[in-house]
Amino acid sequence: KFDATPNTRIFKHPKLIDNKRDIQSAYDEIVKTNLIDKLTKLRDNSAWKFYEFLYIRFDVYELKTTIGKAQELPPHFKEESNNKCLIKYENYDDYLCFWRCLAYHSEKPIDPRNVNKKLKQLFNDYYKNTKDIKNYNGVEYVAYKEQYNDLNNDEYDNKNDELDLIERFYKININVYTNDEPDVFMIDRRSINLFEDSINLLRYNNHFMYIKNMDQMRHCYKCKKCNKIFKCDKLCNRHETKCNILVQHEFKGGIYEPNQGIFKNIEIDEDDKYYPFEICYDFEAMLKPMNENNNDTKLKITMEHVPVSVSILSNVPGYDQKPIFICCNNPEELIDNFVKTLYDISQKSKNILLEKYNYIIERLEEKEAERLINWCSVIPVVSFNGSKYDINLMKQYLHKSLNNYSQKVDFAIKRTNTYMSLKTENLQFLDIRSYLAPNYSYDAFIKAYKCKLEKGFFPYDWFDNYDKLNFTELPEHKYFYNKLKGKNITDEEYKICMDAWNNNNMKTFKDFLEWYNNLDVIPFVEAIE
Repeated sequence: KFDATPNTRIFKHPKLIDNKRDIQSAYDEIVKTNLIDKLTKLRDNSAWKFYEFLYIRFDVYELKTTIGKAQELPPHFKEESNNKCLIKYENYDDYLCFWRCLAYHSEKPIDPRNVNKKLKQLFNDYYKNTKDIKNYNGVEYVAYKEQYNDLNNDEYDNKNDELDLIERFYKININVYTNDEPDVFMIDRRSINLFEDSINLLRYNNHFMYIKNMDQMRHCYKCKKCNKIFKCDKLCNRHETKCNILVQHEFKGGIYEPNQGIFKNIEIDEDDKYYPFEICYDFEAMLKPMNENNNDTKLKITMEHVPVSVSILSNVPGYDQKPIFICCNNPEELIDNFVKTLYDISQKSKNILLEKYNYIIERLEEKEAERLINWCSVIPVVSFNGSKYDINLMKQYLHKSLNNYSQKVDFAIKRTNTYMSLKTENLQFLDIRSYLAPNYSYDAFIKAYKCKLEKGFFPYDWFDNYDKLNFTELPEHKYFYNKLKGKNITDEEYKICMDAWNNNNMKTFKDFLEWYNNLDVIPFVEAIE
């Protein structure tokens, strides 16, 4: 397989584009490059062959600190003493401002414009005649990190700063300042060398200017880290080396204590601090064939899962003896009856708990009493893998049904296509798998708590319309074949289904569906308790 990677870039290094000449140069290089050979050589062991270019992408980055190009300077660079103390070199349409400043510093001619000869000499000495001065793209300079907010630490550290090399080559200290705000200087680069000669430069965006006399500049100095103002650069330098404002951390509070909940300051039996009730449920769906013409797509949807029944069991008194089985050929009506049942159980649970904790509620302050009442009012509604399957199966009808019983969703925890939690005024939908080890099966969960698990099997592929609920016989063995698994159940497993049909005096396939649906919720409640 041929995978596109960053190695498929046309240029080894980014091209600096500033004018039509640069564009033409980049175009000429692309045209003379055999792109097919270049790309296929990267995958010379691949059996895949080039067919066609799907697209070519151009990534364009706006540069902030390539030094040299002239630009319009703000008014405060041209006022009073600043104008006298600066040689701005602002009227040149090239990238040589740094070399003009260095050339002027070397000879200090009466007319600052008479530096071209010295400029070329310094330029060629440093680059050893390897660079064309006419196509020069500016000296590479790394300003303080605030200029590179989109870079991580490694990328910033790896940026190339040519000024370090130029300093050592010419044995001169190069200090750079900025004056973006009127009367406020900031140190942009402080030389760490101790050469006898020093040059002070002022940078505005991507342009260097020469500072003739720092003392006559109308300014003060501001710390890059904390913005504190100083009268001279020596005081600012000394402060910046010790300023720790960027690494200062404030930790409020004392020793960490885990949240103990609403019973923190209440003396009560340990068992009474935990919510005692829950509701368990499990949906079964019918696989309805899809008749859509989707032959032109790679993804073919052949079946639609339609909710057809649900079993509900709780440990709330009055709802703890036998699962409540709801079956309906209208999915919207099924979900509505499901929510109504949950609501009825939650009200019973709420009344029991409010009566149990009433003696505590009466002694609490209003805010704490309200917290305890809210705690008593919300019952967990638990499923196994419901966050991925059951909630998605019924979600198109669920919110409407919840609103019918004043159960507006207060918050939801959603991760990709799974609903880890849905909370209303009286119900909180949870998936027990969120609290188990990954890939922990339902069978393993039930057996871990030594609960009795009765085996059952269901002909999912055969059950594709509501009329089959009225069948008066168990489907034949062949109809238990599962296309997804690619196999049928064994003779022994089919015998389990036959025994269940006969021993429970089933009359229709709906009775078999009820038996199968109830199998999961009965041990589920026991395991949670």
